[in-house]
Amino acid sequence: SGGPDSVPSSLNNATQSTAQAGSTFKPFALAGAFQQDISVYSRWNGNSPRTIAGYTLENEGNKDYGTVTLQRATERSINTPYVALANEIGIDNVMDAAFRAGLPQDTAGVNRDLTFVLGSASPTPLDMASAYATFAARGVYHEPFLISEVTDGEGRTLYQKAPVGEQRFEPEIIDQVNATLQRVITNGTATKGLAVGREVAGKTGTTDDNKSAWFVGYGPQVSTSVMLSK
Repeated sequence: SGGPDSVPSSLNNATQSTAQAGSTFKPFALAGAFQQDISVYSRWNGNSPRTIAGYTLENEGNKDYGTVTLQRATERSINTPYVALANEIGIDNVMDAAFRAGLPQDTAGVNRDLTFVLGSASPTPLDMASAYATFAARGVYHEPFLISEVTDGEGRTLYQKAPVGEQRFEPEIIDQVNATLQRVITNGTATKGLAVGREVAGKTGTTDDNKSAWFVGYGPQVSTSVMLSK
């Protein structure tokens, strides 16, 4: 929703409001990992805290998970394996995957360090719905737009805009991303998504002290994001 009304609030919440995206950025690292033939069954150190390439971080609640697969790290949104993953594949590859999916390169807070994979940048809800729509479309990016047609009082078309797709990822790579994110719904942090009653994929995201909280979810025909921020 853009907001209640443009008079009391001129800010469009969908296209202008921003907040740190938290773990909704982890799927970009997932796509980058699959491009480098890293398996979802590869095993990672999920303990906390850890220092990786000079960056010290904790899991939520400083919880230790022991050795976990990349699949499990995604389902439970475990921070330490994902920072290790980003360090292994290179943060530039994580960022490249995010930008190819549709994240604007001028997104506030974009930094080329390991905090990027944990969602230190602050996109809009539209930005994240658009990026995940690329996953929904098996790697085909469509530039989002708000107005599809304008007609005059006599029904003559003054303006038309049709979606144009661009294949930015190999479909087989995104199939792996989608399968992994489906299990976030069935086995992970977003099981409430089962109430939709259809096959969906998605990712939750929170930041320190729940200053922002996200869910970005999608199916083959639709992608949506929900953002809450203090």
